[in-house]
Amino acid sequence: MKIKRALGRAGKLLIFFLIAALLFCLVSAVFIPKWRGPWGNIDAVAGFYELEEDSIDTFIVGSSQVISGVAPLQLYQEEGIRAYTIGSGHQPVMGSYYLLKNALLTQPNIKTVVLEVTELFVQSNEPSYRKVFDYLPLTSVKWEGIQERIRWAELQDEEQGTDVAPSAAEYVLPILSYHDRWSELTYDDFTYPFQDTPIQIRGQSLLVDQGARDTYQPLDPASTAACAEPKAEALYFLRAFCAFCQEQGISLVLLKTPRMDWSIEQYNTVNAVAKEYSVPYLDFNTASLNRAIGFDYATDILKGSETHLNLSGAGKLTAYLGDYLTRHCPVLDVRTTPAYDWMEAETTAYRQAVGDANLALVENCSAYLSRIQRDRYSVLVAVKPGDGNAYSAGVQQLLTQLGLDPRMPSGGCYVAVLEQGTVLADQWSSGAATQSAELADSAYCTLTSTGGKTEPNCSISIDGEELAVDEPGLNLVVYNHETSRVVDSVAFTFTETEGVTEVATER
Repeated sequence: MKIKRALGRAGKLLIFFLIAALLFCLVSAVFIPKWRGPWGNIDAVAGFYELEEDSIDTFIVGSSQVISGVAPLQLYQEEGIRAYTIGSGHQPVMGSYYLLKNALLTQPNIKTVVLEVTELFVQSNEPSYRKVFDYLPLTSVKWEGIQERIRWAELQDEEQGTDVAPSAAEYVLPILSYHDRWSELTYDDFTYPFQDTPIQIRGQSLLVDQGARDTYQPLDPASTAACAEPKAEALYFLRAFCAFCQEQGISLVLLKTPRMDWSIEQYNTVNAVAKEYSVPYLDFNTASLNRAIGFDYATDILKGSETHLNLSGAGKLTAYLGDYLTRHCPVLDVRTTPAYDWMEAETTAYRQAVGDANLALVENCSAYLSRIQRDRYSVLVAVKPGDGNAYSAGVQQLLTQLGLDPRMPSGGCYVAVLEQGTVLADQWSSGAATQSAELADSAYCTLTSTGGKTEPNCSISIDGEELAVDEPGLNLVVYNHETSRVVDSVAFTFTETEGVTEVATER
């Protein structure tokens, strides 16, 4: 009887501790920052560990340069290479090293690794390490990485006379670091596990803004033999990275994407390490490789973040990289292999995502109206009355072909919702127009257009979020109801000067 009672108590205690542990893990998951968005990496890490085991042969890793600068699915489209990228903002070389070691636990046949080298010269801060380690599953490799992180942080404390090194416990139990995030918690912190629409595609962010204005000059390797001083920790782990790949029989390629502030001295330092380990180094800042990809600073660099490639630049660099990997590294073309037919679906989705992203570059109204006639798009229209409605004959014809009310170009207030070639709702009025509709993915939109005796105005909202540019003329919101994402929001303002329609585009 006593034994039964003791076993019963033990069982209850075990259940209690299991429930407590589960609750602790759930609370910890809520408090860990969700680094999402174009430069975040939580989606990339989560997506990597959702891959079929042993389904890639090429691993791309490094700072945010690879997030926007390399296109894994373009590598598959053009060369049949199965690749995946895990980049993060200011990713320490130490972090890249442990990301590779951890990746090999689920993808043991990785044969080629591309490492971006920008961070060799950067003193990484604590958040940049957390972006690497917080999202990794707890494995022996992660534990090894945590210990190394603490060791180097303590060495830095000794050198600088500080006492800011984190503890291993803070990495294993992140809530110890983030318990004071109460005031910062957002809806995403609670719902992230249930969100199934990652922002990145195999670790790539499709960023298209262009128009950088600086003057870019490629590097001449013959101009000087001087070297830049790397950070001690970064150099240690770059050498460790090279040695580890040699031990594992992995073909390593060092990569540097084009950027304005990269120097010939930095090139020389990386090149020296590459020669030391007989590793190829592709630096697209050198004049020869810069010309080889047809790099154009004005069209290929991301405006507003001018140390990163945009989608155009990524396409050029990836085309060269794919050809290089095919000729020099042990990658396989699996496009005709039935076991990888599922990659075709990913490729189709990628092509559509590229089309969605590039829509934001279209400034000609007629071309824009032609491009948005896609089954995956819901198009929301609201006119803001005023001086911006002098539509050209060609635009009027396209609007009529879309099924919009022919009275719209003549003035007044107008709203409409188009989906798969059908006008779901529309209204024209001389005073005010308002319509609502449920879209194909059950999102709910509301549109208004007011004028006449009242102040001209327009509004387009989806599930309560205002999206209209609200400029005079034709305001459009393009929504992909297959991915539940806004593709673009734009306003075309038409003014007439001496009988010629001039169009201004606002986003």
